[in-house]
Amino acid sequence: MKLFRSITLALCMLLSSYALPQAKLPEPQPQEFNLGFCGGTSFTVVHAVLSPDGKSLQFTHHLSDPATVVKDEGKELLTWSVKLEPKGADGNQKYSASAKYDDVTLTIDGLIRGNRIIGLQKVDGDLGHVLYGVVGKVDDMVKDVSDDISFCADVHMVGGEEDIPKLLIQWLTNAAKEDRSLGKS
Repeated sequence: MKLFRSITLALCMLLSSYALPQAKLPEPQPQEFNLGFCGGTSFTVVHAVLSPDGKSLQFTHHLSDPATVVKDEGKELLTWSVKLEPKGADGNQKYSASAKYDDVTLTIDGLIRGNRIIGLQKVDGDLGHVLYGVVGKVDDMVKDVSDDISFCADVHMVGGEEDIPKLLIQWLTNAAKEDRSLGKS
């Protein structure tokens, strides 16, 4: 009798897995960032969207002034090819990106850590802009403008171009120490 019950139970469990609908895993979502974009004589905030597969990055919006969001369209909608490396033991994920704009080659090398991102954008191999920011939606672009401008001023105060990556890493790691919830769901 126990054998019959065991066999019956096993058959019911086996058949029920085919009869009941299986729960679907959630689709990966794009990751959105609001980035301070600090150049030689310019500053803006750009909205960047990393595709769910991590293979492309688009700059979709920018601020024309501290309170005005402009949607990038046509030639201004820049799409970058991205290579994400696996996360390191320190929680940092290196990435590189490249794009063409007219006859110019643009590249970015940077790190993602928790909800923060940093990078150095180069134009034909020369430093063009420093980027730094956090996960955020288009509607949040104007919220941290004063902090972003302040950090851009810090970038301009460093001794030389070779010190900029150190400053970015410091911003990234200090922010991670201040926000204990990074990486937690």
